[in-house]
Amino acid sequence: MEVQKTRLQAFEEAQKTGQIAITEETAKLFANILKMEGLLNDTITLLAAPYDDTVVESDITKRLLDAWQPFCDVYAKEVSDYITSNSLSLLDFKGL
Repeated sequence: MEVQKTRLQAFEEAQKTGQIAITEETAKLFANILKMEGLLNDTITLLAAPYDDTVVESDITKRLLDAWQPFCDVYAKEVSDYITSNSLSLLDFKGL
């Protein structure tokens, strides 16, 4: 029978090992943002491809990255809230 660690025990262990459990759901959230970031980079490459002028390419990149950053800020806040309310609040800590 597996004994569940308390949140405090898990974090104390993480202080020593530098590792902490992560739930499948949290891992998916992190993977999703990386996938979206990859798609954004692919989009920038496609949109900039017809241009030889690096100024135009830089302008496209800047506009898209400037639009992307506010979304990333909101996404990070939502993931943080999710971890806080769904993982850190559990009596038996099962990972972030």
